[in-house]
Amino acid sequence: MKQHALVWFMVLTSVCVWAQPDRYELFVDRLVAHYNESQFEQIYAQTAPGFQQKVTRDAFVSIFRSVQQTSGRVTHYRLATENGAQRKYFLIGERQTYALTVVVDDQGLASTLFIRPESVPSANTAEADQRISRMVEAWKGDARSKGLVIGVYRQGVYDVAYWGKIEKGKPVAPDENTIFEIGSISKPITGLMLQAMIVEGKLALSDPVNQFLPREAQLPLVRGQPIILRHLVTHTSCLPRLPADLASTMKGFDNPYRYYTPENLLRYLPTLALDCELGMQSEYSNLGAGLLGYVLTRVSGKSYAQLVQQYIVSPLRVSGLGVLPPSEAWATGYNQFDQAQANWEFTDALVGAGGIDASASGMKTLLAFLLQPDQSVLGKAVTASVATQWKKQQELGTFWVTQPMGAKTAHWHNGQTGGFNAFLGWIEGAQSGVFVLSNESNDIATRLGMAHLERLSIGQ
Repeated sequence: MKQHALVWFMVLTSVCVWAQPDRYELFVDRLVAHYNESQFEQIYAQTAPGFQQKVTRDAFVSIFRSVQQTSGRVTHYRLATENGAQRKYFLIGERQTYALTVVVDDQGLASTLFIRPESVPSANTAEADQRISRMVEAWKGDARSKGLVIGVYRQGVYDVAYWGKIEKGKPVAPDENTIFEIGSISKPITGLMLQAMIVEGKLALSDPVNQFLPREAQLPLVRGQPIILRHLVTHTSCLPRLPADLASTMKGFDNPYRYYTPENLLRYLPTLALDCELGMQSEYSNLGAGLLGYVLTRVSGKSYAQLVQQYIVSPLRVSGLGVLPPSEAWATGYNQFDQAQANWEFTDALVGAGGIDASASGMKTLLAFLLQPDQSVLGKAVTASVATQWKKQQELGTFWVTQPMGAKTAHWHNGQTGGFNAFLGWIEGAQSGVFVLSNESNDIATRLGMAHLERLSIGQ
């Protein structure tokens, strides 16, 4: 359950020092040269001491290595915006564009720096269509490619394409009922259930998480302040990406969450030592999202799977969506080494972070509803879920990422497990969106999803 796609960035101390533009150009020139040679430590060496107090070298290198794996080499860059001492550059990679935001001090060092995926809409529809076509053809030409489903929704009409195979060695293509893991797309679905319970008056985003935990499992205060539900849905809770004791429950790496129980979670929470400014810095946390899902089970007295049935599946009258049991409808997932991967299983401790499964049929129904919610409890939850809850280095709703797409606005999330990759997104107010499902643990769904959103942002 990576954040691949999802959103990579570093939030660092902001020092409002004026630097001449040529210093910025020199800094970015060096950064790109080191980046393309995978010399990430050399990029870190160009950051200011205050920066390095906030971010360790190992964390910095890990993030830039992940960016390179997603985007490839930087082919060129250009200045996007200037805002006082802060500059934003587009780093155009071989596969994806990233935005680099930086403040360079008088010594030519970066006092503020963060990087995140950002789409630069193509100039015209033909160029956008050609880009998508090239990506699909490259995928088809790769012997390691497995199955792929792309569903594009425009003005009430779906165009769904099914390619590849659901299992290596068997020439059976996926269809509308084939089941895929959707990984971290589970997070905004957990957020929808939270917002539905808020509509019903059962919860509020301002509620402290400890209000719903046993006395012996209370989270520590963070600089004297309680973690609230809003912190969980915006990844601003100071909680780590994963619980530190997860590895002690694992029986191999192919099904890492299977044995992490609510009892493990409740024993772990009081042991945390947290130090940050709540609500200020967004650090992606599967633990935080999983904890929210567990809180919902405690408030309702139902299992997470039952909550998905109550708040999502039943109102939408949809099949092929939920915490689904093994069946012949499943595609076989494949990891980055082209090996068959066991399906990931979750207990209620962390299922809210990545345990939902879906077919193309289920995703079609869900996306259509996201585009045109009604006034039901779920419809009101959808509307509330895309409302901005945090906007600093990035804009987040209730787990949804909100991103400018040319003159329009997109909402999206992606997901990845040990053997699957998925994407779901739409253009606000345009009645257009896309979902992508893949039984490969790589970034193909995210790259194609973002490319389709760019195309949809241009027009029909």
